[in-house]
Amino acid sequence: QIMLAAITLDMFAVLFGGAVAILPAFIHDILNGSPENLGLLRAMPAAGSILISLWLTRVPLERNSGKIMMLSVGGFGAATIAFGLSDSLWLAAACLFFTGLFDGVSVVLRHTILQLVTPQKMQGRVSAINGVFIGSSNELGALALTGVFDFSKATNVAYTVGTILYWDDTNNVVTTTSAGNKQIGKVVRAAGTTDTLARVRLSQ
Repeated sequence: QIMLAAITLDMFAVLFGGAVAILPAFIHDILNGSPENLGLLRAMPAAGSILISLWLTRVPLERNSGKIMMLSVGGFGAATIAFGLSDSLWLAAACLFFTGLFDGVSVVLRHTILQLVTPQKMQGRVSAINGVFIGSSNELGALALTGVFDFSKATNVAYTVGTILYWDDTNNVVTTTSAGNKQIGKVVRAAGTTDTLARVRLSQ
């Protein structure tokens, strides 16, 4: 029961709080940033996880693990909410850094609980279930958050359904020109020459 509670708590936190999946749209619609800014934001959770992992190798959590895990999940949620409310690149980066940091604490505690409370003959099966929870919660969260968005386009071009589009950071519009531009997805609704927006399903 303790292990199930720990796995379920982490799964729902990531399922409903994963912010990485919406970063392309966040960069475009909120921050008006560049592909380099997107790369920075995507790296921040990993940076937080690495830092806290290195810290915990020197300062292990020896008591109050339950409270610390609850606080880490709460901190992850608070950092995710702050990210959603941010309109600054560096504030958004800091929030994502803390999501990785708090998630790192949760992961360490969950794996410690798995080893301590699971009977040795069942550790393989429980580890497998834990892996399924971790993998599926992230992917299902991305499925729920990644979708279709409208992007600005030039009015003198038309796009058919299925056209692969790229983001032109110089002109802040989507384009079919791949050279020097980043692929963002495919057109899901035809756009005429008089339309100012193209509806695009973002690439996974």
